[in-house]
Amino acid sequence: MRRYPTFSSYHATQWGIEGFIESAAQEVAPFGIDSIIDAMISVAGGARPALRLALGTTAYDSISPSLAKGLAAIEAQRDVAFSADRNSD
Repeated sequence: MRRYPTFSSYHATQWGIEGFIESAAQEVAPFGIDSIIDAMISVAGGARPALRLALGTTAYDSISPSLAKGLAAIEAQRDVAFSADRNSD
């Protein structure tokens, strides 16, 4: 891993998270849970990666209903949410 001056907080955090994930991966492995670390630093063209990446049908089928339920709850509050906007008039 490359290190840069004036990035000490970033490096300490990154290494701390990686150490935590590596340790947690060993703890959950007996339960058939695999873990990965995706340390993407930059993306060509400025595109942003997805916040959540569901790999495999089990992951997708587990995550999708929960996110759909959350979206439905937010959409039901649309009028209330928009009523909080200030008019620019």
